[in-house]
Amino acid sequence: MTDDRDTLIFAEDFRSARVGTGEALTFTRAEARTLALLTRHAPRVTAREALLEAAGDLRGERGDRSVDFVINRLRRKLGDDARAPRYIATRYGEGYAWVGAPPVTAEPLEGADIVLGPVRGTELLDGLGPRADAFTDALLRGLRREMGQGRRVSFRPAGDSGAGPTVDAPRYRVELVFLVESGVLHCVLVARDHASGRVLTMRRHALEPAADVAEVAQQTAAQILDNAWLGLVSAPELQGPLPVAMQAANLVVERGDDVRAADGTQLLKSRLDRRERHSLASWRRAEARIDQLRAERPDDPHLKILQAVHLHTKHVLLGHKLLAAGVDDRAQDEARIEILVTEALPGVSGEPQFTLMAAKLLHFVTPTLGAMVRGLAEEAHARSLDVAGSLPVIGQLRVFLGDTEAGLTCLEQALRLTEAGSQAHLYALVLKCQALVAAGDAARLAEAQAALYAQSALAPLFFEPFFGSAATPTIRGRLAARAMRRPFLVGMLANQHYVSARLFAHREHRDNAIRNALDLVIRRFGAEAVPAEVRQAHPALVAASRREVGA
Repeated sequence: MTDDRDTLIFAEDFRSARVGTGEALTFTRAEARTLALLTRHAPRVTAREALLEAAGDLRGERGDRSVDFVINRLRRKLGDDARAPRYIATRYGEGYAWVGAPPVTAEPLEGADIVLGPVRGTELLDGLGPRADAFTDALLRGLRREMGQGRRVSFRPAGDSGAGPTVDAPRYRVELVFLVESGVLHCVLVARDHASGRVLTMRRHALEPAADVAEVAQQTAAQILDNAWLGLVSAPELQGPLPVAMQAANLVVERGDDVRAADGTQLLKSRLDRRERHSLASWRRAEARIDQLRAERPDDPHLKILQAVHLHTKHVLLGHKLLAAGVDDRAQDEARIEILVTEALPGVSGEPQFTLMAAKLLHFVTPTLGAMVRGLAEEAHARSLDVAGSLPVIGQLRVFLGDTEAGLTCLEQALRLTEAGSQAHLYALVLKCQALVAAGDAARLAEAQAALYAQSALAPLFFEPFFGSAATPTIRGRLAARAMRRPFLVGMLANQHYVSARLFAHREHRDNAIRNALDLVIRRFGAEAVPAEVRQAHPALVAASRREVGA
């Protein structure tokens, strides 16, 4: 019969454990790393050198005996006996081996962002086993460092074949295969999409004797994440427009809104502020990733389109805050977008999703291109196999160019093809609301707004100035508007003109797209607060709004 005390359930980082009797154990960082390494290679012997490298922080007691001290502390905590070991056995002249049952970790695979494992080939490395162990440990630390606080990297050296698909499953899986060629240790790394198993990127490193494996592992962690991101975003089956796919592949999107529609306005506003700070951090992280990839592959047309999309996304998501803070780099970004897109177009001509985004970006920087952009986009959409990704883009372009009903039909189809609550679904809902505002279709707009607000409790605070009525605002819209200071609200108005209103071909649609935000600014701060670019683009609308509110 198995003693209850033989049953150990470890925390995933091995900093604590619970035995079958209910007793809780805690471990120092050096002890936790030693446990992780021992259990990972069970029942093989783990060399003393590898254990010393793994412990890493023995504070001056580094040396051969320091490993023995850590092992002795672990045995005392585990109630183990070196002469009759249940967990840790001594292999004289070699090291130590875990002889207990395979460890069970308390945390499930669900909720992790990346899985490292399986690790294969280590049983055939002879004397290079410790070097492979050191590289694996350093890679795990590097992935966790690259992912940042709040992200989880789960280590599964034996794989996770028993885990079925889950709603909250990891996005990536990084597999390692070790081998020896001519006395040199090699490692092949394969990053896969966890759900489908599709290979996103592969790398091979020769860990020469003079190489610092910790340094190589840290560089590899960044490279593998960058290239896995690119592999996921560049896939032909994106199941969503490029901006949505880029955001999803980033792995820095918060899980859920953490709010309810019934929460108070101040709480919702604080959550919205937090979300916008998170969006800025996410944008900067993606910027560094794209810059690094482009440094390695400066002529890659896909990366050029992705960088152009990234610049456009900055203004869509963060432009109002940048303008409120006095930062205006729109002209510079437009010039960069135009260069990137025109250089990339020949290289992506056979890929509908990239061509569609190129057309959308060309319309953004030069709305007067009209027919040329429409032809490019329509041809790409006609060839697209990922219609859930192409429908929102072609739909928005059709609306911009005046074919409103045809565009709305595309957006309705996109909504039916995407899961409610997903980023792709919310993206299409926002574009539908934008189209109905421009069309002046109040009845259908009310239905679309209700659907949008039902899926995101934060949406009313951000979108009410654009989709709501300044003359008859909702209670939440009124409270949210009162909480907005002048620079912020004026920045929102200027950005609404820049990323939306100016892109409509028809004057009536341009006026409708900006009217609500314009009225709100004039009611709150007077006509003199309206930015010059908005006054020049909508002189009659500004005059009418002034007369209506008496400003």
